[in-house]
Amino acid sequence: MAASASQEQRLQAAMTLMTMVGSAGGRRLSAERAERALGVNSEELAEIVDELAALSVRETGTRALISLEDGYVVYRGMFDLLPAVRLTVGEGLALSAALADLALPPELARKVGEAVFGQDAREQGPSTQHTLATGSANPLVPQLIEVSDIGVRCRMRYQGHADRVPRWRLIDPHEVVETSDAAYLIAWDVEKDAQRLFRIDRIAALEATDDSVEEHAYVAQSIDQGLAADGIVAEVHFRTNGAFAQAGWPGILSTAPANTGGIRARVACANESWLFDQILANPKDRILLGPPDLQKRFATYACNLAIPQ
Repeated sequence: MAASASQEQRLQAAMTLMTMVGSAGGRRLSAERAERALGVNSEELAEIVDELAALSVRETGTRALISLEDGYVVYRGMFDLLPAVRLTVGEGLALSAALADLALPPELARKVGEAVFGQDAREQGPSTQHTLATGSANPLVPQLIEVSDIGVRCRMRYQGHADRVPRWRLIDPHEVVETSDAAYLIAWDVEKDAQRLFRIDRIAALEATDDSVEEHAYVAQSIDQGLAADGIVAEVHFRTNGAFAQAGWPGILSTAPANTGGIRARVACANESWLFDQILANPKDRILLGPPDLQKRFATYACNLAIPQ
């Protein structure tokens, strides 16, 4: 690889090396074979290995334990090094506005958006519309934070995964929380008399009532637990451990090694179409294993995306 190789070319070489060594027997690949495949010399290969060891998965903070040992590139898996950095809603707003004021070139803005705000920023880049670390613009977020802080009972039109259209619910809002994927509202569903987790981008309308919230016995739970309580639970096969680590999905309830390699994961999510889109985005590495009724809806969803001939 020429010394003038671009950063994109070096990154592509690093990803190619990771794929090769991850699929090699014993996860050991001879340095000589790697150099031939990548078109690099021994010094450049060492630099690529060092770059791979320095990269971390944004959502999980894990890194690849990869090194050169006795003429081999050796991969020992992923390990935790740094905790994931997640911005609060207020921090996301401030950072978004600051980036917008910089008037970055479009391509640079796109790259910064991907790194800071997540996958949704690929099309938009950073802008003052980003209110969350995920890059999604939702004016309900500050409203929900306000009514939660004040303690006002609300009515909202919400479309759950089993609803064909949004329906009105009476809630006592408690707290807004966020992940790398989306923002959620922890609230008390008055009709069900139970704690629920609502995905904010599925709220169609919000109205404050004249009543105050009541005291409720909220249970501390993770986003994953909240999704499992009132969301969709699917089983997904990630063909490789690397594909699972790179996905960084929220809502992972449990994992187990798959008989054919890779990882089988039980995943909870509040948005069925989100799950389908994530699988369709990389169908070679992600397979929906069940439940059967979800597989049928996935097939219908995929067919409806097809362009008529």
